[in-house]
Amino acid sequence: FGKKEEVMDYIEKMRRKEISFVHTEQEIINNDMSQWVEHIVTVGQNDEYGNPIKLVGVAMDITERKKMENDLIKAKEEAEESNRLKSAFLANMSHEIRTPLNAIIGFSTLIGSTQDDEEKQQYLSIVQENNNQLLQIIEDILDLSKIEAGSMDYNIKEVDLFYLFKDLEKSACLRNTNDSVIISFEKDLSPKLIMETDKNRIAQVVNNLINNALKFTVQGSIVFGYRKEEKQVYFYVKDTGCGIPKDKLNLVFG
Repeated sequence: FGKKEEVMDYIEKMRRKEISFVHTEQEIINNDMSQWVEHIVTVGQNDEYGNPIKLVGVAMDITERKKMENDLIKAKEEAEESNRLKSAFLANMSHEIRTPLNAIIGFSTLIGSTQDDEEKQQYLSIVQENNNQLLQIIEDILDLSKIEAGSMDYNIKEVDLFYLFKDLEKSACLRNTNDSVIISFEKDLSPKLIMETDKNRIAQVVNNLINNALKFTVQGSIVFGYRKEEKQVYFYVKDTGCGIPKDKLNLVFG
């Protein structure tokens, strides 16, 4: 009946008539093997003065039942987490959609106001890139099964990172409404580089980081770029804003 001290405590309480019934569930671990046991004990007989003189009890192995209970709890937690992730995903989509949409609206307006054919072609190219990015985001929203499966579709092609980042710079400058903040792509530190990757996903992540920098930078600069180190490419966004508190750094990519 479990630990000796616990048993003696129950017996003593029954002797003092403080309790007349005990129901416990205990986990017994032996050689790394776990077993759950349920105990039910009650007073079986009293003497002529009403004092308990006999206890009656039963012990049952409830290991399987406990396993089923734990599986149900785990399934419930996983379902709740799935719903939470979907809710968070949909809430963030307004932020995701706004980035390419602003670029499409802004550069479409510029196309109508410029007479230079080369400049028009450049703006059309930026609009097209943001169209593709917006389409990818909308497809993600419509296909919620991707979230449940924990998967994403990637369209891997050769991407010229230098020209991609030049386009990101133009788009970011258009979104910037604060004259006290200068946004620039560090071209001198970012060599021309062809990389096999998903162009829209790279743009999506870098744009999100730039938008966050814009949100928390009152004056100064936001600079971004990339660098190659052996077989890896490092992307970065730096700003003169308030920064992230040290105790929150581990939560950034949560």
